[in-house]
Amino acid sequence: MTPLKSSRRRLVLNGSLAALVLAGAGVAYTTVGPATSAGAATTRTSPVQRGTVIASVSASGNLALAATSSLAFGAAGKVSEIDVKVGQTVAAGQVLAKIDPTLANLQLTEAQQQLTVARDNLAKAQNGPSSTQLALNDAQLAQDEQAVTNAQNAYSTAKCTASSTSQACAQDRQAVTNAENALTLLKAQQANSAYVDPGTIAQDQEAVTQAQANVNTAQTALAGTVITAPGKGTILSIAGLIGSSVSAGSTTTGAPATSSSSASGGSGGAGGSGSSASSSTSSSSSAASSSSGAFITMADLSQLQVTAQVSETDVSSVQIGQSATVTLNATGKAYPAQVEVISPTSTVVSNVVEYAVTLNLTEAVAASVRPGQSASISIVTGEASDTLYVPNSAITTAGGRSIVTVVGAGGKETITPVTTGIVGTTDTQIVSGLTQGENVLLTLSSGASTTGGRGFGGLGGFGGGLGGGGGAAVTGGKG
Repeated sequence: MTPLKSSRRRLVLNGSLAALVLAGAGVAYTTVGPATSAGAATTRTSPVQRGTVIASVSASGNLALAATSSLAFGAAGKVSEIDVKVGQTVAAGQVLAKIDPTLANLQLTEAQQQLTVARDNLAKAQNGPSSTQLALNDAQLAQDEQAVTNAQNAYSTAKCTASSTSQACAQDRQAVTNAENALTLLKAQQANSAYVDPGTIAQDQEAVTQAQANVNTAQTALAGTVITAPGKGTILSIAGLIGSSVSAGSTTTGAPATSSSSASGGSGGAGGSGSSASSSTSSSSSAASSSSGAFITMADLSQLQVTAQVSETDVSSVQIGQSATVTLNATGKAYPAQVEVISPTSTVVSNVVEYAVTLNLTEAVAASVRPGQSASISIVTGEASDTLYVPNSAITTAGGRSIVTVVGAGGKETITPVTTGIVGTTDTQIVSGLTQGENVLLTLSSGASTTGGRGFGGLGGFGGGLGGGGGAAVTGGKG
């Protein structure tokens, strides 16, 4: 016990001695340490170690479905078949329900017939008369030409002159005129039939386009008489019975995330200790997940998310894409997660400004896990690997600078400025100012409950053992 008492006498400095030491080091030093009202200050040393320092923000929330599907029939009709029950697990493409397809089949048949007619009209407009029609036209032309010849011969036989007034001559002249007019008209008609009118083609093409659209609509309606699962999942609800009349609707998916969550503060990141806030609230971060005429809703229960409320102090260090760990309070099972959404709007709870942060679990959860279960969340906001670090209690801030007390051979103490980086719950990254293996002075209050810092085995008031000089990873939050 004698060395321990000697060490305490050396490490507890009065104001005058501290001022002298700081003056010798050329540093203006103001002591900023833990409150000692609950007990006397106790000092220990810890070696500078190499390892990983992690800064994190801690929060809590409840699991919620990451996405739901609201499935509707694509046509109106009466439900003729329901093939699933609420709670049943289904596979992608599995038939869930049907309506009577009679009307949809009739509408498709009519639409297909109209499309056939429209296509025929377009082909006629584009190609002109057929070979059969051309042959008929040629025969009619020959017949009319022969009629003209016959009329002319009859007129000549009658030996009519221009001055003739006999009734026979008049009739023969009229017959020639009629035959010539008929021949002229036929030639004009044949010329018109061979002409391809661009305007007519455009109209017929428009008719084909509309008819095809009607067929597509009818095909969609027929397909809509059957509801199939868009993916694997569990049936959550069914909105009718066999024989129920339903209207056509649309199928949508969304991301409801209603959860009760609270933030409990964490680490900041480079160069400073963080503040903490704790509160609890019920929040809802929902996306469109309903659809008009939805008949069945389903979801993949293995794909979950959680929403936490993070204080304004901590949310500045949270970014989309950051990794996190979600630990179920009931089982202690931890799942990896990722920050997906940070709400741009805040809520105020107990005078604390908070922002909703939604995280998606990146691994499928066990079948026993259910939406609504409570969970603890740790969001990694900063990480430094293979770096030097010391316990947070070794660092004191004076005049905007971070300093530590290095304990050398024979207990000699040297106040040393350091540059810090990532600040974890228990340890702080040392960017410069120290070397691995050096011992630094720790100051803790022996009469008060202390969070942060490493414990020391075998000494009253401190749990755990001081870590060795190896590269042990240190996971922490804002101190």
